[in-house]
Amino acid sequence: MKGRGNSGRGQSKGRPPRSRAGSSSFGGRGNPNADMSIDDSEFVAAAPGLDQFQVADDMVATPSPGSHSRVGGTASASNMPRHPSQRPTIVLQAGGFDDTTASRTAVRIWKAMFAGPWAYYADVPHEHFKEMLERFRLFYNWPADMDADVLYAFRRAVENRYADTMHEARQWAARRLLDVDGIVWDGYDYTMLSAHNPTFIHNDYWVQMIDQAWNNDTFRHSCRVNTSNRKTEYKGMTSRHTGGSLSTARHRSRMARQWGREPTTSEVYERLHCSNRKHVPGATGPPTDPPIYIYPKAADFANNFAQIREQEYPDLPSDVVPPNEAELWERSVGGWRKGRIFGFGSSQDPRYSMTGRDPRCSTSGASHGEDEVSLIIKYGIIIYEIRQEKEARLKQEEEIRQEREERLALEAKVKTFEDFMKRFNDANPPPPPPQV
Repeated sequence: MKGRGNSGRGQSKGRPPRSRAGSSSFGGRGNPNADMSIDDSEFVAAAPGLDQFQVADDMVATPSPGSHSRVGGTASASNMPRHPSQRPTIVLQAGGFDDTTASRTAVRIWKAMFAGPWAYYADVPHEHFKEMLERFRLFYNWPADMDADVLYAFRRAVENRYADTMHEARQWAARRLLDVDGIVWDGYDYTMLSAHNPTFIHNDYWVQMIDQAWNNDTFRHSCRVNTSNRKTEYKGMTSRHTGGSLSTARHRSRMARQWGREPTTSEVYERLHCSNRKHVPGATGPPTDPPIYIYPKAADFANNFAQIREQEYPDLPSDVVPPNEAELWERSVGGWRKGRIFGFGSSQDPRYSMTGRDPRCSTSGASHGEDEVSLIIKYGIIIYEIRQEKEARLKQEEEIRQEREERLALEAKVKTFEDFMKRFNDANPPPPPPQV
C-alpha cells in the first residue's frame, strides 16, 4: 500500500507540514498493536504490529512542504458513520468518559492535531482543544447542551496520557538513535534525540520542545525525582492494581449492573486491589471469601479503614455499611494528594468511584447542560490548575538556578584558595633537607 500525497488538504493556515513520515498515533498504554496513523482530515488504521511511533516506509509518502501524507488502511474515513444517528452516544461519569474507547479516541485526535511545541499539557491552547472537540464530534454523538461537559472530559482524557506519551516519545527516540545511528543515548543531552521525532510531532516542534522544555537542569531534576518515585517500594513492592485498562468508574458501573445494586466503597477498593475480587461473569454478588490483597500497601490501608471504622462505629455490625464509608476510606488512605485519592483511580473524579454519585451534579437532578455560573467555575478551575503548574515549574527553575549559582561561587572560592596556595608554595619553597 502506497501513501498518497494530499496537497494541503485540511491544513490550517500558518501550520507547518506534518512530519516526514506522516502522522502516527497509538492507542492504549504499551500496546504496539494499537497503532493508528492519522492525518488532518480523517482516521485510517495502519497495519497491526508496527512500532507505535513509526509507520512502515512502504506505507507512506514523504510529504512536500504544504502537504500531508495519507496512510492506506482498512478503516478509512469512508467507514466512519456519516450521520449523527449512526454514531455512538457519549456517556459521561464524574467529569470523564464512561467508555475507555472514547478516551483513546480523544488521545488519537490530540496526536492527529498536534500543531505546536507543546511539551506539556498546559502548553496546548484552549482554543485548539475546541477544534479537537469538533473532530471528536465526527465519531460520537451528544446533545449540544453537553458541549462544555464533553470538552472537559476530552481535556481530562488527554491530560491523563500527556506526560506518559511524551516520556514514551523520548524513549522511542532513544531507541531509534541506537538502531539507526548506532549511538547509545547518555540520558542527559536531549539534543542527541533531535533527529528522531515521533511521527505525530513535526520535527520543527520536536526540536523546539527539546531546546525549550527538556534540555535543561530543571527538567532533568524532575525526571530524576519522577524515576525515583516510580521505583519507590513499600515493604519491598511497588504500587499496583488489578483493574486492568478499565477506569474505576467503569468497574463500579459493571458491578452495579451485575449485582443489581450499587457496590460499597470497600467492594470497589477490593475489586481494584485483590487477586480474588476480579470480574466473574454471571456472579450475582461479591465473593464471600476473605480478600487477598496483591501488595502490602493496599492491605495496610484496608487495615487502617477497619480500625477507623471500629473507632467511629464500635457497635455497628460488620455487615452494615457506615453512612460515611467514603469519608472513612478517604481518611484511611491519607486524603487527597495531587487531585487524587489513593486506590480509586485517576481518570475520573474519585468521589464518583467511591460513592456512585457525581459530585458536580446537584441533588435536585441537574441536567447535562450547565448555567453560566457553572461554566465560569469549571473553566476557572482549569485555568487555575494550568497557572499553578506553570508557577511550580518556574519556582523549581529558580531553585535550581540558585543552587547552580551557589555551586559556582563555591567552586570559584576553592579555585581562588588553590591559586593562593600555589603562589604561596612557589614563593616559599621548603628548606633543603639537612646535610648529614
